[in-house]
Amino acid sequence: MSFKILGHLPSFAVVLLALSAGSFSDSQEGAPPTFQIDISLPSATIHVGEDLAIKITITNPTDHIVHSNNVIGLEILNEKGEDVGPHAMGADKQVESGFVLNAKREAIRSKSDYSFTWHPKLEPGNLAPGTFKVRIHKRDAASKAEVYSNSVVLNVIPKS
Repeated sequence: MSFKILGHLPSFAVVLLALSAGSFSDSQEGAPPTFQIDISLPSATIHVGEDLAIKITITNPTDHIVHSNNVIGLEILNEKGEDVGPHAMGADKQVESGFVLNAKREAIRSKSDYSFTWHPKLEPGNLAPGTFKVRIHKRDAASKAEVYSNSVVLNVIPKS
């Protein structure tokens, strides 16, 4: 009788491990994001007080619809690596680790992408001359992972 139990144990163990691994990866925090964000700047140099334009492309490379959360975060990092975005946007617009933008909850179709140009409202004079790295992030609704865009360089120069 013990021979019969041992004979079935490896199959049972393989099934148990496969089921455990599948359920663990589905609920795992920090799972790979299901969409990608790419940004570019139509103009990499602006004068103090000018509007900033960011072209955003969101891509879903998967074969199913994915959902993103309804907030987008904006980071503007100075040469020291400090996020001056809260100051540039106006400290009253800061929410936890980012900024709430007027973005709707969205479903992103499989194997597709879409682009739009966003003009964040910077407080006049709050972004001093200098070189900055700009990036955005958005939360994947399923995995709860923050999806970050590439970084782009922004040069802010004094008014002429």
